[in-house]
Amino acid sequence: MKFACFLWITLIFGATAAEPRFQLRSLIQNDGTLLHMRLDTETGKTWRLERVLKNRMEISLQGKLAARELERTRINVKSLESFTLAEVLKALNGILAETGNDDLPRLVFSIPVKNPDIDQAKAKEQLVPPAQPFGEAPQVIDLSAGPPLLPGFPPGAIPGNPNAPPIQIDPLTGRPLFRPPVPRPPLWQPPRRKEDVTLFRIRNWGQPLRETSVLQVLAHVLNCADSPLRCVVDEKTVYFTPESSVITVGRTFSQPQYAEQWLEISDDSPIQPK
Repeated sequence: MKFACFLWITLIFGATAAEPRFQLRSLIQNDGTLLHMRLDTETGKTWRLERVLKNRMEISLQGKLAARELERTRINVKSLESFTLAEVLKALNGILAETGNDDLPRLVFSIPVKNPDIDQAKAKEQLVPPAQPFGEAPQVIDLSAGPPLLPGFPPGAIPGNPNAPPIQIDPLTGRPLFRPPVPRPPLWQPPRRKEDVTLFRIRNWGQPLRETSVLQVLAHVLNCADSPLRCVVDEKTVYFTPESSVITVGRTFSQPQYAEQWLEISDDSPIQPK
């Protein structure tokens, strides 16, 4: 009897340990981002992980004076709806130049440093051609006359694959008949990361801005961009960069900083894709 009770308790604890109460799930949204969820298997409650960017507009230690100039300088900006970020930065730099204030920083777009592009002309000079055995000259194969025949394989056979069907020959031209490969269904691809200033566009900028501080205009650009951006104010330059980028500012670097919290999902507030 004691053994049966011990076995029953062991089964109960074993079943409880086999399936944890809280389960984590990650779902891919329409825009390619991940949605992290936590489920309580006992109560049925669900939470989603909310990530909030804390340094959307960051001011470096050397950029404090420049930020003051941006705050006290008032400008007028027309509606920049559907402009690319390159066009927006060009227009704003022109407006800042018209103020005559040389202490105002310049607006640029910055992305993380990449590996330098390889000069193909120099790359060819560094390539060493393969040596020919016994000093033989390379053989030129005329593909217009049909595929070359390898020694030991009869015409129509495919080396390395004895079960493959033989190559069909056109009786009129004597050339092989090649069938076009069947296209595969397209695989899901995540959205391409925007690393070009011309790929960002401004949306929902309906009204012009009158007598607005330059710092507020920069925040308005961040709010109206069709993809997440960050802004870093330095001593002489204001950098716009993709949200997830890590860029070098002076002798330090700037990277995104997030605050995370779990928000409960109720039945009357369904998840809306971002």
